[in-house]
This record gives sequence, C-alpha cells and structure tokens, in this order.
Amino acid sequence: MNSAVDELCALVGLTDFAQPEYQWDEIEHSLGLRLPDDYKELVGKFPPGHFQGFLHVIRPGDVGEASSEYLGYYSHRLDDMRTWRADEPDRFPYPIFPESGGLIPWGVTTQGDLFFWATDLTDPNSWPVVVTDYEFSNWKKVSKGLASFLRDVVTGRFDGQPYGADSASNTPWCRISAPQPAVTRTSFEGFWRNLPDSGQRPVNAMQDIFAILSVSRTMNQSIEWAPIEARLGITLPSDYKSFVNTFGSGTVGDVSIMAPGAQYDSDVLQFIETVQAMFGGDQRRKEIGPPIYPEPQGMIPWGRVKGEGICWWAPVSSDSLSWGIVESSTGMSIKYSPTLSFSSFLLAYMSGRERLFATGELIRGPISFVPAVD
Repeated sequence: MNSAVDELCALVGLTDFAQPEYQWDEIEHSLGLRLPDDYKELVGKFPPGHFQGFLHVIRPGDVGEASSEYLGYYSHRLDDMRTWRADEPDRFPYPIFPESGGLIPWGVTTQGDLFFWATDLTDPNSWPVVVTDYEFSNWKKVSKGLASFLRDVVTGRFDGQPYGADSASNTPWCRISAPQPAVTRTSFEGFWRNLPDSGQRPVNAMQDIFAILSVSRTMNQSIEWAPIEARLGITLPSDYKSFVNTFGSGTVGDVSIMAPGAQYDSDVLQFIETVQAMFGGDQRRKEIGPPIYPEPQGMIPWGRVKGEGICWWAPVSSDSLSWGIVESSTGMSIKYSPTLSFSSFLLAYMSGRERLFATGELIRGPISFVPAVD
C-alpha cells in the first residue's frame, strides 16, 4: 500500500474504491517500461474523474482504447510535440517518449494541458513530475511522485488555476465522471464525454468580431439556410450563419472559413463531402474515434488551417449553441475545446490568445478578413 495514495483518498473522501482489473504485465510490456507503483495503486482505487475539477489521470483504455493500451490517443499528442519541436527545438527542454528518458503523459487538464513523468531514472518510483501548459511555453519539474503531487494539487500547495482548476473550491475534492458506455466500431456514443470538459458552455462572440473586422456593404450575403440544413439534417450554429451572412467565405490569418455556395474549394457542403471521403474509411479511426459526420455525433468541418489542419464542430447535442470546436492535424490528432464556439474560437485567435493546433502559430500581422475569390 502507498501511504500517499491512502492520504489522497482520505483528503477527497473516497471510500468506495473502483478496483478495476488491469493487466499490468501486458500494459507495461506494450509500453516497454514499468509504471510507478503509486500510479497503479491510484487508478486501481479512484474511478475516472478530475482532481479539483480540472486534472484527469490518464488510465489504460482512455478515449475508447483497449484496456491493455496505455498511451492510445496520447501517442498522437506526442507525435504533435515532436513535429512542433522540429520547428522550435528550444520550446522542448526534455526528450519525448519513446526517446531515452523521454516524457510520458500521465495527466490531462480540462484545458488540454498535459502533465508528464520524466523517465530518465531507472526506478519508475523515482520519476519526477513535469508540468507544462498547452503551448509548451512554461515548464515546471516537481521532484515528487504522482500521488504526492496530487496531494499538493488538492491541498492548494500546487497552484492549479493556470491549468483550469476550480477557483471557487478551497477544499480537496475529485469530480467523479459518470460511467460511460464503451466506444465500439459501430457506435461513438460517449466519445465526447470521455474527453476533458470544464462544464462551461460556448458563447456567441459575434458582436466582438463585428467590432474587430470592418464590414463592407458588398460583403453582406443572402443565403437560404433552410434547404442547406435540411440537406445536412442538422441546424448549424447561429454565430456561424451570422458570420457567413455578413462576410461570406474567406480567410482570417491562417484560418479559411467555408460558406455555402462559395467557389474555388470554399464551399462548405463540398468541403464536408471531401473531408468525409478522406477520413471516413479509416478503420483505426472508426475503432477509437473521433467520429466524423454523418456518423453519430460526428465532427462537422467548417474551415481549413493553412492547408495543414481542419476546424470542426463537435455536435455533442441537438442544440448547436452547445457545440464546441475541434482542431485536427493532418494525422487526425485533435484538440477539443468544449468552451469555444465558432465565434469565440475566432475571437481568441484574432486576439492572439489562441495558438492554432495544426501549426502551433499565433496570428501574424494586422487582423483582417480576406474574402475568397469568386
């Protein structure tokens, strides 16, 4: 038994232990490394959830993977880190697994930040915790094991607010996730619920966008949305329709926004069909997600990022006002932002607060909207 895990259980009031059956020999063999004892004890006791409402401990089988798979979806996040490092090597002060001593993620926040172990020591029980933000711009190394670090998180000795911790809570707690049905080849039900979510809902930020982007009389469009939505079988978000009615298709920075009836590869209906044809037949994606329209709760593409990535909606419910934004890289690694709508995503990007997932870049130069060529 690990005293730090026992103390963590007592701090958050956990008495009903989960006791899942993990085949650690198989999991560690596939990873090529032995995992820390306190981690294995912790995930054997705690059900899935978020410490202080923001920090989820990754466990085998996360995001629709097999229970024998540890990294799964997060291996794609490591691939993205290596791609980013090729352009900005100084941004990454540590090697990345499976490099010798490389970082292995053990936690993810509701904002998408990854927390790691630095695996440069032979004994995994001595691996320190390494913390960084989503953009890998600030790094902290904590010479403690996982359970001791989480004890600091719930007692406030580690400041979690920059990573999305519940600022209203001053007592130790863990928000337990409700059990979800397994993701299978024929059903993606529960895929979005398995990803981090702060509980905040997207908002319409079009008034702020109108204040930033100049609107020309010639830009105003006249689009009949009813037949378009009937063809898709969905009601599109009102902020997107407002944007397209005003500006049409075009580009803001490195983000190209599609619109119905546009020409030169800017038509959103043609774009949806093209993307579905590109990724719809990918068998591995069908097994683990993410779903793509017209699959149930399938992502709906609305924009392209500098030819390297795609912007989507995550239609998590019939209410399109609740749809968050997904960004994907060319390898279909994704960043899900459940608190950002189409308009608040654009606003954050135009304001220099949101770095594009596919390129790792912030907006450059003056903010303007460049209409697509008709």
